[in-house]
Amino acid sequence: MVEEKSDAMIPACTTVHRVPTIDDLAPETWTAISGTQFSVRQGPDYAKNKLKGLSEESIISVYGVDVFKTKKKATNILEKVIMPSLPPLKTSPEDGFYCPRMIVLNIMLPNYAPSNPLWGTAKEDGESFSFVVYYEITQEAYDGMKKELSPAHKLLKVSPDLGCTG
Repeated sequence: MVEEKSDAMIPACTTVHRVPTIDDLAPETWTAISGTQFSVRQGPDYAKNKLKGLSEESIISVYGVDVFKTKKKATNILEKVIMPSLPPLKTSPEDGFYCPRMIVLNIMLPNYAPSNPLWGTAKEDGESFSFVVYYEITQEAYDGMKKELSPAHKLLKVSPDLGCTG
């Protein structure tokens, strides 16, 4: 974890280090695991049958993780980090959609007591933590979105909140 001390930008994916396997995990480290280790709901009638099965492999992968302690909420984390340079995806205007090379998820956790809105003013900002996960869109994932290989590819392709438009 890095504590914010100035307005200096920090290279992304450098505050929590990746290790090769779960056996290598230690404080301030992370590792990738296979998507097939998760059970997911099966079929359109899950509410009735309650069946779960192993997931297929993940279509996007975690590229890196950061944790920051900030004086105020980091609502635009990309103003604080220098993104890694990745080769561009091989795309074509005929694909009919756009998808960024990376998706960044910033989970902001306040580190201050909530105010009492009945007596006084509400405190809406203060010292916080940002847990940031950087997801890489691989060429295989992009090609799968083009062909809509699975419901997950189709969902990712039409997710404007993630930056993909189709």
